[in-house]
Amino acid sequence: METKRPTTELQVASSTAIDESRKQQIITLAARAMTKAAQTRESAKFSVETALECGALLLAEKAAIEERYKRQRGFWTEYFNAHFAKHVSFTTAWRWMKMAKLAAEKKTPFENIQRIGVLSLGIMPTKVHPKVPGNRPVPRFPSHLSFINRFDSWLRAFAPAHPGNALTDAERAQLKADFRPVIDFVQTWGLIDPPKPS
Repeated sequence: METKRPTTELQVASSTAIDESRKQQIITLAARAMTKAAQTRESAKFSVETALECGALLLAEKAAIEERYKRQRGFWTEYFNAHFAKHVSFTTAWRWMKMAKLAAEKKTPFENIQRIGVLSLGIMPTKVHPKVPGNRPVPRFPSHLSFINRFDSWLRAFAPAHPGNALTDAERAQLKADFRPVIDFVQTWGLIDPPKPS
């Protein structure tokens, strides 16, 4: 004769939902979330592919600009700001260009490239790091770096043409007038250490 085993709490919990209405809501929302996730993945893939195509065009534009003008680093930033900054941020465009470069090299799995695209498009929120007392962000000034790069290029051509700081009075007066805004800026913001007493 078979002995009837007592019903356990686990068996009861497995066969009967505590709240049938809530159970159905969970099932419905889970199915809806999975459907939306599938749609989002497909939409994200299309968005990334579009950004990838844009990144390839940006790379071609950058190469053409550098070839035509033979300019150094910093000129592309200035050119981008003048023509594209109103439509997409420089950082986002840089990520798209990185995606396009990786895709062209055919060494990186598309899933990894897609992750860069998802982050750049804001589909996946960026990680928020907790604030640490005493830490503060360091601002970036890309526009002034472009100016410095152009000045450095100009100086390398100007200095050899004027050995020993040889300038005519007219040249000296012109340079003094041209550089007056820079001199005023440096002095106003205290960027030059005062001369040490002799």
